[in-house]
Amino acid sequence: MPQIDFYYRVSDPTQFACRLAARVLKAGQRLFVLLPDEAALAVFDAALWTFEPTGFVPHVRATDPLAADTPVIFDTTLPAGDLAGRVLLNLSLGIPPAFDRFDRLLELVGCAPADLDAARDVARHYKQAGLAVVFHDMAGRKGGLPTFRRFRLGAHQMSPSANA
Repeated sequence: MPQIDFYYRVSDPTQFACRLAARVLKAGQRLFVLLPDEAALAVFDAALWTFEPTGFVPHVRATDPLAADTPVIFDTTLPAGDLAGRVLLNLSLGIPPAFDRFDRLLELVGCAPADLDAARDVARHYKQAGLAVVFHDMAGRKGGLPTFRRFRLGAHQMSPSANA
């Protein structure tokens, strides 16, 4: 069963998603980012290049020939291939198909009432499926990310890292 974390009332979802992607990468994880449409994909792609002046998050679209070798991949749909060992960052505000292919899901929700309503429906779906959901209220938090706790991904044991 996947571990599911909801980060809600995020004031700048794009910047938060970039910081979260960098934190997942720093923790030695591989990430798939699911976006709602091509416009959001373009914004996220551009933001990953610019959000940190001295850092770099290697990323490509899931259809890129380098996707299998790149730690952060993204697209508007989940590919049919093997995604074992990847964390899913869901920015689509919907229930991702075959989300159980991932060991961990990170749901990111802004402050708009419609986004919060959509997230409630997604969380309700996960709970009805018998999954545990952990909620992180990000209102008023200035750039800090909650701790990215140790968890198992396949045969890899990840060590805890501070303030992920």
